[in-house]
Amino acid sequence: MEVSMIEQQETEPASQEVVETNTRERLVNAAVEVFLERGYGGTRVQDIARKAGFTSGALYVHFPSRSALLSEAIIREGKIILDSMTESLDSLETQASTPIQAMAAFATAPTTKFDRLLLDALALAAGSEEFRTELDGALHGFVDSIRSRVTASKARGSIDQSVDVEALCNLYVSWVFGSVVSKALGLSMSDPDGLADIGAKFRSSI
Repeated sequence: MEVSMIEQQETEPASQEVVETNTRERLVNAAVEVFLERGYGGTRVQDIARKAGFTSGALYVHFPSRSALLSEAIIREGKIILDSMTESLDSLETQASTPIQAMAAFATAPTTKFDRLLLDALALAAGSEEFRTELDGALHGFVDSIRSRVTASKARGSIDQSVDVEALCNLYVSWVFGSVVSKALGLSMSDPDGLADIGAKFRSSI
């Protein structure tokens, strides 16, 4: 069956769009891999292009600069990591006897290569309204997860009824993201039980 000229014209743009999307996705994936291997400063355009199987020129067709590509890659992965953090917190709470033990276990988990990536994602979001909007959904999902735990603890009577839920939620969020910074910088961390004990004593005083 012959393909009409109109059908061919309708198909070609769609096919080209798929190719461009796939190329862009491969470049972003390659940027993440190289970034995790070498860090922001050590990630070169030619290394990203080589990892993705393209020339450096192809990279600039899709991204105006190295920093634009790395920013998109870091923000995308930051969203994935934040979603994973929310899921991990849910999983840890089923294993821990209290929410604060779950957060302590999360905050003192072994450092991974993604801690540095998340730190860069948060830094990008802090300095750019565009990136902050990109990361907004995942950030709020994580904060909402902590807020629900604080609300449930207050409903059970584990927290004094005079305590402001939002204030305590903000404190816990600062604690968790502070641990992200500490781990990314390689600073020493307390063991989960010790941190949970301090947290429990603090909570019992409010």
